[in-house]
Amino acid sequence: MQLNMLVPLLCGLVGQSAALTIFGKTLNSPSFLKNLAPKQKLRVCNAYPSESGMEVRRGSDQLTSAPIPYKSCQELSPSLKFEDKLDFHVDDGAEGSFEVSTVPSSDATLMLVVH
Repeated sequence: MQLNMLVPLLCGLVGQSAALTIFGKTLNSPSFLKNLAPKQKLRVCNAYPSESGMEVRRGSDQLTSAPIPYKSCQELSPSLKFEDKLDFHVDDGAEGSFEVSTVPSSDATLMLVVH
């Protein structure tokens, strides 16, 4: 009785489709579990004292919808990967960059304070 309940569970956990051999019999079962990409948000806060706001780019992609004013934050939803480079630009000529060294494998809100 317990074995009958365990077999479908094991088949579902293995992957896209699974074949499981128990006591010489092969059981096939499509997986009901799917790998979901983690939901990650990036909260960028501007702590750089300047009259003009700060823009954030990844390569040629503009990530901010509008410049982030001093003492303000903006929540972004970029798909970050290892070694992505974020560039920060303020109209007064100040610039900086940040390279992503690791990304969590679960849902998370990442916070980056630029000063």
